[in-house]
Amino acid sequence: MAAFDSNPQKISKLRIAIGESNETEFWLDLCRDTGELQKNKTDEYKAQNIEIRKMLIGLLKSINK
Repeated sequence: MAAFDSNPQKISKLRIAIGESNETEFWLDLCRDTGELQKNKTDEYKAQNIEIRKMLIGLLKSINK
């Protein structure tokens, strides 16, 4: 994001990152459901992903102010 000059560019990048976080959760669920990932690992990764998404949303809110 340091390469972006304007807030609209930063906001767009953050929205994409939040969308990617949502997609990551989908893939984690799919890996769990197909047996590629154990439930405890899925839960651990999803919890980390949720924290990252919260930070991204917080950053988005701070830029929108």
